[in-house]
Amino acid sequence: MFACTLNLPLPGRSYRGIHLLRAYRAHPDYGRLPLVLVAVAPPQDLDGPGPIEVVGTFADPAGVLAAVSRLVQPPRRAPAPPAADHDDMRRAAAG
Repeated sequence: MFACTLNLPLPGRSYRGIHLLRAYRAHPDYGRLPLVLVAVAPPQDLDGPGPIEVVGTFADPAGVLAAVSRLVQPPRRAPAPPAADHDDMRRAAAG
């Protein structure tokens, strides 16, 4: 979860939140991880291969939890084909 001011310098740092966010998204390992971004006005040009969910700054907790849930859902797979019925195979071979 990333929640800090994007346009102002971070306290005690010489860079802004947007610089930190872009560096995170460009990182070869961290950029692949799912990210929940809490922001008033999220930037439109965020690179990085990982999925992103954007939540408004004053969103209710249920909205934040829903965003996290969407990100942590396992990928959907095609349904497995039905298992072979060995009795039918024996009948066909015998018949």
